[in-house]
Amino acid sequence: MKLVKFFFLLLLSSISMIAQDKTPYDYVNPFIGTDDMGHTFPGATVPFGLVQLSPETDVELYSEGNGYNPETYKYCAGYQYEDKTIVGFSHTHFNGTGHSDLGDFLIMPTVGELKLKAGTKENPNEGYRSRFSHDSEKASPGYYAVHLKDYNIDAELTTDTHTGFHKYKFPKSKDSHLILDLTSGIYNYKGKVVWSFVRMENDTLITGYHQTNGWARTRYVYFAMALSKPVKSYGFVNDEKLVYKGFWRRWDEDKNFPERAGQNIKCHFDFETEDGEELLVKFAISGVSTENAIQNLNTEIPDWDFEETKLKAKKRWEHELSKITIEASEDRKVNFYTSMYHSFLNPSEFSDVNGEYRGLDQNIHKSDKFKNYTTFSLWDTYRALHPLYTIIQQERTKDIVNSMLAHYDQSVHKILPVWSHWANENWCMIGYHAVPVIVDAFMKGIGGFDNIKALEAVLSSANYDSFDGIGAYKKYGFVPEDMISNSASKTLEYAYDDWTIYKMAEKIGNQEIAGIFKKRAASYKNIYDEKSNFMRAKNSDGSWKTPFDPLSVAHQGYIEGNAWNYSLYVPHDIAGFIELLGGEDKLVNWLDTLFTFELPEKYFGESEDVTKVGMIGNYVQGNEPSHHVPYMYCYAGKPWKTQERIHQIVNTLYKPEPHGLCGNDDCGQMSAWYIFSLIGFYPVAPGSNQYVLGSPCVKSAAINLENGKTFNISAKNLSLENIYIKEVLLNGANIDRSYIKHDEIINGGELTFIMASEPNKSWAVSKESLPYSMKK
Repeated sequence: MKLVKFFFLLLLSSISMIAQDKTPYDYVNPFIGTDDMGHTFPGATVPFGLVQLSPETDVELYSEGNGYNPETYKYCAGYQYEDKTIVGFSHTHFNGTGHSDLGDFLIMPTVGELKLKAGTKENPNEGYRSRFSHDSEKASPGYYAVHLKDYNIDAELTTDTHTGFHKYKFPKSKDSHLILDLTSGIYNYKGKVVWSFVRMENDTLITGYHQTNGWARTRYVYFAMALSKPVKSYGFVNDEKLVYKGFWRRWDEDKNFPERAGQNIKCHFDFETEDGEELLVKFAISGVSTENAIQNLNTEIPDWDFEETKLKAKKRWEHELSKITIEASEDRKVNFYTSMYHSFLNPSEFSDVNGEYRGLDQNIHKSDKFKNYTTFSLWDTYRALHPLYTIIQQERTKDIVNSMLAHYDQSVHKILPVWSHWANENWCMIGYHAVPVIVDAFMKGIGGFDNIKALEAVLSSANYDSFDGIGAYKKYGFVPEDMISNSASKTLEYAYDDWTIYKMAEKIGNQEIAGIFKKRAASYKNIYDEKSNFMRAKNSDGSWKTPFDPLSVAHQGYIEGNAWNYSLYVPHDIAGFIELLGGEDKLVNWLDTLFTFELPEKYFGESEDVTKVGMIGNYVQGNEPSHHVPYMYCYAGKPWKTQERIHQIVNTLYKPEPHGLCGNDDCGQMSAWYIFSLIGFYPVAPGSNQYVLGSPCVKSAAINLENGKTFNISAKNLSLENIYIKEVLLNGANIDRSYIKHDEIINGGELTFIMASEPNKSWAVSKESLPYSMKK
């Protein structure tokens, strides 16, 4: 019996040692969120890489000429876990968006009869796509692998910042092919590729570009592709019906002709392969030129060592993922470190290795002072992702702010980005939310950018009257619904953005500007309906929009939300909102009802982005406008209710599986909410330099700061039952407040939560203990 006990203890010890040997990298599961809501992708990329090399499992068109095809929504990232075939591997993707673009330069290795059409998932044999099994799929940060059943080819992918590295292990065949489809894309439609061009520079180097007109309407992407083996033959096939053929008609351009131009070009490169022979492909991209793409390729991956590139990618991820480390259950670690991973996918480094980048004005710019970044999903990411960066990505935040200021300089409108990618403004969503990103960085002393230029830029954006009702907002004190749709949401979000400008001007010492924007920050009061207690869409004559349904997300004056959720969007002045309601108990009752009310079935399906899977009662965690809402109890002196809701959300709406996200990850915002909430606090009002305390969901966490210091967080006695805060200590001293300050984190130190099974209803309840509000 003693011997059995000895071996049992030895086994437990071995398991413990194995667990201790695992790093944050080992816990990341790139398949989390690869379903019809999360819209993540499992492919290979490095932190903030421009190349995000991932499989496409279908190519649903945005439109087939008869309006919007709703099936395309699932393929915002190109991949759906439930699919059974892979079309190929493309080099650019968005993480978690609810609208899409990209999917550039799809590559597919094949064997046998040459096919240049993708085929369909119902009839894969019609084209070059292949069946696959999840049993053969492997994904980790910087690496992806799969076996293509139809061709008996093993595919492996890794990347550097601008360069993808493919490794294909072929069977013995005289008819092995590499397909390069210049027409394939995400949210594709006939005519999206405006023009493309390809050249066979020599028997192992191919260059080219295409210009697309999609979400970004003037997008140039250049490439350089290097092969480890000379081609036997090749072809650049363009199936356009040309009106004018010129004197190119003297050539057979489809076969072994070294250049081709057109809108519908598909390329094939043909080889003979031995059994188990590996074909390596290096594929670099640039927004500037093929020359820069070649330079990117030769600089980043000069050799043909796939394993070395894979290891470099792993080391880069290990560095980034270790910026916050936690002690928690295995599943929670998987969710947490995968959230960290998703938070570091966008924005993407747009500058080439020589510092050049394509600007918003479509000219080529060069900066030696900062790296230019692209992909700013600002309606989502200003809330938590960018505040997260101000803690653990401060140097990158400087580059991001400078990239936004460069956008402002290059903008013909002279405004900051709204939702921008690849040298284009796509004008998606609402607000001028580059403003709070810049102001939050300024208020926190990030530095590295011109403060005067920044103030000029935020003022210009906030006063661009022709954009989305800003002129009417300034005239009436609210956005009128009879003039501009989604007016209630816009009024609320403009008011918050204006508050951040007030804070910036106040800190700079410009009292005139501060006064103007403090008044504008109170504009939310102008759409408060004291009869219904909701923020409502109002017409220019002062009348309310009717009919009014506070449960509906359709045609009520709100974007991707209803009155119950959106009325709570006053993050900068929750105390002022409480005063409108008539007291703290009114807000608490509102929040309690929000989380427990069962929304009638008829309201589901009104929006692609608001679904049952992301809701608790009528509360929407699956979309951004409500992300601050669980923390609002703290402003009403009931922090223990926030503590309950945080654990409820974390325990039920984030899971370590493909269907594990309750909504679009939205370039990392959904993940950033989880990161903050797990370690115990959240930036309700970026620009205030405060983080509202929730309830830690991990035993401990360490934030490893760029200044060399560490901010340690521990939750004593935490368990499934012990979710309530009994007391909080900062550097050993008790604090009776429901927030911590940014400097308290950046200076390093120790935040200790003492947890209990019953709420402490006397902690952080006094007026002095409450987080910042403009009224306060």
